[in-house]
Amino acid sequence: RYTQAEARIRTLDWLLGNYDRLPNSIHTRGNYTNFMIGLDQGSQGFEIAMIDNGFGQGRRSGFWLRDLPTPEQIPADLAQAIRELDLPLFRQTNEGRLSQIAIDDFCERVTLLRSKL
Repeated sequence: RYTQAEARIRTLDWLLGNYDRLPNSIHTRGNYTNFMIGLDQGSQGFEIAMIDNGFGQGRRSGFWLRDLPTPEQIPADLAQAIRELDLPLFRQTNEGRLSQIAIDDFCERVTLLRSKL
């Protein structure tokens, strides 16, 4: 259903609670200004950078599992990083930087996604 790049972006956005970059069940148009594209003139390739990340938006009604790529679509390296993420360290590192609801929401999403991987 998704390309590997789109599955990666959708998974990261879902974990962050960033619901407005790509079209989904609650934001149907997408906000494509939240991408920066760099061209590599030597190889004729390009890189995509995700900008204006919505970390800390907290829970959004309707933005849950149906907006997440299936476990089979999530790139293997990203799935492994999700499995290995140290949530107590994440909490400790981000206390005071992010709201408590943002930290709790992220950890809840990571835990839920781990149960599906």
